[in-house]
Amino acid sequence: MTTYLSNAISSATSLEQVVEYVNEGTCEGMEGIEFTSAMLAGQYAWQAAQEADDSDITEYHIEGQLEFLSDAGADFDEQAAIAYGMKIVAAAAE
Repeated sequence: MTTYLSNAISSATSLEQVVEYVNEGTCEGMEGIEFTSAMLAGQYAWQAAQEADDSDITEYHIEGQLEFLSDAGADFDEQAAIAYGMKIVAAAAE
C-alpha cells in the first residue's frame, strides 16, 4: 500500500503551523502529490499518536489527535482524515 507523507507536516515546528497548513486546503508535495486538508490532518494525527503512545495505534488514537487538531482551529473532513491516518498506520505496519 502506497502512502505519501507531507514534508510540510513532518517538519512543522508548532501546532499553529500544522493548523495553518491544514486550513490552506492543499499542499503540494514531492513528485507533484497534492495533499488535501484531510490528508494533512490524518498525517498529523498519525505522527502525534506515534509520539504520544508506545502501543499500537488504533482509530481511537487517530480520532483523539484529530479532535485536538480541530479544537486548535483546523478545518478538515474528519472521516477522510481518519481514513488517511489509518491508511498510514496500515502502511507503517507492513
